[in-house]
Amino acid sequence: FDTSGGGPNFMKFVQNELFPYIESNYPTAPYRMFIGHSLGGLTSMDALLHYTDLFNSFISIDPSMWWSDQSLLKELEAQNKKGMFKGKSMYLGIANTMNKGTTIASAKEDTSFDSGHIRAIIATDEFFKAHPENELKYGSKYYPKEDHGTVPLITAYDAFRFIFDFYRFDRSEFDDTTLERFIAHNEIVSKSMGYDVMPSETMVNGMGYGYMQEEKFEMAESAFLLNVKNYSKSGNVYD
Repeated sequence: FDTSGGGPNFMKFVQNELFPYIESNYPTAPYRMFIGHSLGGLTSMDALLHYTDLFNSFISIDPSMWWSDQSLLKELEAQNKKGMFKGKSMYLGIANTMNKGTTIASAKEDTSFDSGHIRAIIATDEFFKAHPENELKYGSKYYPKEDHGTVPLITAYDAFRFIFDFYRFDRSEFDDTTLERFIAHNEIVSKSMGYDVMPSETMVNGMGYGYMQEEKFEMAESAFLLNVKNYSKSGNVYD
C-alpha cells in the first residue's frame, strides 16, 4: 500500500513519548506485552525483531507477513542467532483465510495472490519452530473455523494461557504445605514476570482462615503475619 510502512515511526512514538508519559502518571507494572492483528500483527513481529527489549511478550494475530514480499520474514531468517530472544515469548494465531476446498498443504504449494496471506504466515510459523536456538518461548495455533475477523478474541485467550502458563497456582489440595508451596510459586512468578509479585492478599488470607478451621493455629498465624508484612497498609490484614 502506498500509505503503509510507518511502523518504525509508531514504535519510536511508543518508546519515546507514550511509555514515559504513562509510566510517569500511572502506577504501572514493568511487564509489557505487544498485541497486534493483521498489519498490527506485522508490527508486533517487527517489534520482536527490532524492539526486542521494549516488551516482554508478543502476540501476533493473523499477521500480514506477506507485506513487501515477506521482507520481515527474510530479515528474521537473516538475523537469527543463538539466544537472541532469550526471556521473550511469542504466540502466533493463524486464521483460515483460504478458499473453500483448499488445505494448508495445498496452500503452501500455491502461488496465487489469494493464498499469499496464509502462505507467509505458515512460513513464519515454520521458521520459529525450526529455530529453537534463538530461545524464544514460541507457541502457535491454526484456527480452521475462524476467519481474519473472528480470530483475534480466541487467539488472545489462548495466547494468555500459553504465555502465562506459570502464573496459576493449583489450590486443589489444601494441606500443611500449601502456604509454603504458594510462597515458592510466587518466587517463580516473580522471576518469570521480571519483578517482585507478592503473594495474593486474598489467597493468603483464605489460607489463614483455612488453617484456623483445622485448628492449625501456628500455620494460620504464619499466613496472617505474611499478609501483614506484604500489605501493611491494608486494614483487612490486622483483624
